Amino acid sequence: MFKFVVFAVLSVFAASAYGACTSPKASATSFTSSDATIVSQVATVVDLSFKCSNGETPQLYGEINGRVILASKISWNDEVKKAISGSVTIRLFDEEGYSNIRKAQREGVSLSSVKSISEVTVSVPSAYTGPLVNSELLVAFLAIFIGYFAFTTKSKLQA
Repeated sequence: MFKFVVFAVLSVFAASAYGACTSPKASATSFTSSDATIVSQVATVVDLSFKCSNGETPQLYGEINGRVILASKISWNDEVKKAISGSVTIRLFDEEGYSNIRKAQREGVSLSSVKSISEVTVSVPSAYTGPLVNSELLVAFLAIFIGYFAFTTKSKLQA
């Protein structure tokens, strides 16, 4: 019985000593594939820096458009036509928040209802997908125009 009481007291003490992250501060830098002319997917990598004022270092998870990713370094791939560009908000969660996300996914509830510990907004530039008019098409139209001009000028000179 004494061992149980000691264990209970130590458990309460450990639980109170382990506090939640207070005053979280997050920052992020990102990299995106800049040329999408020959690839089928655009990759985006976000490197996170996260600090709590009380010194806690919780395991983080990030949520981007319904996808939940382990958040020390977040990366995702999208098809070129569906690739995200502009300002992207990454919601950050600790272990408790992650378990709430999993619960919301199982129950079919919107993930926006789950409270995050912090949010980071990252600017993701769009990838270059090539010129609006391919050079081969432009050359073909130019060749047709020059051929037509030459043929009509020759017809006028011979008439």
